[in-house]
Amino acid sequence: MCVRACVRACVRACVCACEYVEKAKARVPLKLEQQLTIMKLKMFHEHFDAADEQQKGSVDKAQFRQAVHETLGDEASDADIDLVFMKVDTYSVGTVTWEVCSTFYRTFM
Repeated sequence: MCVRACVRACVRACVCACEYVEKAKARVPLKLEQQLTIMKLKMFHEHFDAADEQQKGSVDKAQFRQAVHETLGDEASDADIDLVFMKVDTYSVGTVTWEVCSTFYRTFM
């Protein structure tokens, strides 16, 4: 009887701890990179192409920011977008191609 009571108490404690962790995870905002689901990534590709007005195959930071805002709306701040742009623009040339962006985002999915 005593062993059963201890096991039940442990199980209850584990369940409570798991529920607490899940609730805490729900409150933690996702990084911008993690907000792009497959569907949003497709939308982002469309917005990225539209932002590339001169059809150069790349966009600068302002165009990148525009594409992200059109995809995520108010979910993304300019500061977060600029941080992501810096991560994607690994060679610091000031522009990024779709290939580089999609490769970067695949690492977060």
